[in-house]
Amino acid sequence: MSPDDLDHPPVSGRWVAPAQADAVRRDAIAIATFAVNAPDIREVTKRELLSKYVLVLLTHGTANGKYGTRYRSTGALDITDPTHLEHEHVFPRKWLIERMMESPEAVEMLLTHFAIACTVTSDEHRRLASAERANPALAGWERYHAAGIDVVDTATGAVVPQSIGESPLLPHEQSGVQQSGR
Repeated sequence: MSPDDLDHPPVSGRWVAPAQADAVRRDAIAIATFAVNAPDIREVTKRELLSKYVLVLLTHGTANGKYGTRYRSTGALDITDPTHLEHEHVFPRKWLIERMMESPEAVEMLLTHFAIACTVTSDEHRRLASAERANPALAGWERYHAAGIDVVDTATGAVVPQSIGESPLLPHEQSGVQQSGR
């Protein structure tokens, strides 16, 4: 954990993406595309690159610190002590990596639409793990629904639909998102 991760006040007002978010996303897509298509890199190394560098770069670089994510559970909204918070991948890293390895042509789409981070409480993190163990077929926001966790899009103040089928757009594609540095 870096010192940058330790001091995050509760979310107040609208979330604003860091100025570097678009550049970080482009970097992550370029690195992932290279990794999955590189014939001379062993599969284990490709997976390591995707897990440890691409997804961490993307989910941390497009947030305001590790816990300053756009999406936060209602339980995590007012918590300031990072020892009680967890950085969650809405679509687990393993899920994303499998799909990138299976379909290298889909890397950009996967990283743009499914590499989403959400800050939850430590208790909610355990509930998400239990829900996933009970039903491994759950994906994305459906895991949160099964665990009884409501999530707020702090850019809009709206509660996130708990099934992708409830909305024609993924939550982070909704209109009204402000970008800082513009």
